[in-house]
Amino acid sequence: MSTVSSRASDASFVPNVPSRIPSLDGLRAVSIALVMVGHSADSQNAPHFLNHFSHLGNFGVRCFFIISGFLITTLLLKERDKTGSISMRGFYARRALRIFPPSLAYVGIVAACSALGWLTLKSGDLGHALTYTMNYHYRRAWWFDHLWSLSVEEQFYILWPGILYWAGNRRGLKIAWTVVFVVPIIRAFMWFVFHATDTSMTKHFEANADALSTGCLLSMNFNRLGAIRWYQRFQASPLFWIVALGLVLGGHGLFAINPASFYILGQTIANLGTVLCIDWSIRNFDKGVGRVLNWKPVAYIGALSYSLYLWQNAFLNPDWNSWQTRLPVNLLLAAGMAIASYYLVEQPFLRLKPLPAREKTTRY
Repeated sequence: MSTVSSRASDASFVPNVPSRIPSLDGLRAVSIALVMVGHSADSQNAPHFLNHFSHLGNFGVRCFFIISGFLITTLLLKERDKTGSISMRGFYARRALRIFPPSLAYVGIVAACSALGWLTLKSGDLGHALTYTMNYHYRRAWWFDHLWSLSVEEQFYILWPGILYWAGNRRGLKIAWTVVFVVPIIRAFMWFVFHATDTSMTKHFEANADALSTGCLLSMNFNRLGAIRWYQRFQASPLFWIVALGLVLGGHGLFAINPASFYILGQTIANLGTVLCIDWSIRNFDKGVGRVLNWKPVAYIGALSYSLYLWQNAFLNPDWNSWQTRLPVNLLLAAGMAIASYYLVEQPFLRLKPLPAREKTTRY
């Protein structure tokens, strides 16, 4: 009797969402747009007003982290609910087919151009790019500068599935909550004790783990949140967007007051506002903003977001003085290379994934 009760209780952790999660591609489209707006500020011919939005790049990446935490946790919870366990081998095979081909194609092309003398890489760049440790490599060329976020993702993949596998749903939930509360303390030690750089405070795994855990918590609490009446009323009221966007803007606004307050607490506050927006978008996919996020052109940009993220850095490049890096030509070239990567690299390898990995929820 207790076993049946335990299994039923564990099933409550599994988010009640379809295999193709509504709004997810649209949310990715918003995230990559934030990254590209932020990086466009340093492009040639960029209008001066973009200088005020250069910080959006890092915020866009944190949005990706929260989405990733939500998606990966949802897939793992659904697999355990369906099969009674989590296949670590299957998980890493699917992640390898999803992540490695496009990133290795980008790294390989950049490395070949460097060997031909067409561009210059810095010492250690290639090694850190291939080992997904770029977030701990400080003197990196712009060509690989953005790969720090892929490193954070890979480090998350190494840790979280194993934690959820061995700890189970209940203890996994407690661990995710612990990370959200402990990471700001870690950032405080990094800043005040170890005098960490701005780069370390935003790019190290231990400084970003709370963003990923916030997404994990949304997944594991999705059903519970949806059953709370006051939360339902809150989401239906105009006050919701005032609070959610206020948290995002307020968290980032702390930087203008005191950088330390932003690095330590502001990022966590902004993560909370972001996860509220993500939750609303998934539940209200047929209303207002939700309809825009699920509009086919927007969803298509979201589907391209991974390849677009990889290639935008090459052309939104402040260190490369050429016609290829001038607005709006650089945006068009980045989009063209992303489309080529999507159809020539991403899609062929995605078709190799074993079931249930072919479900469209795995695209991110």
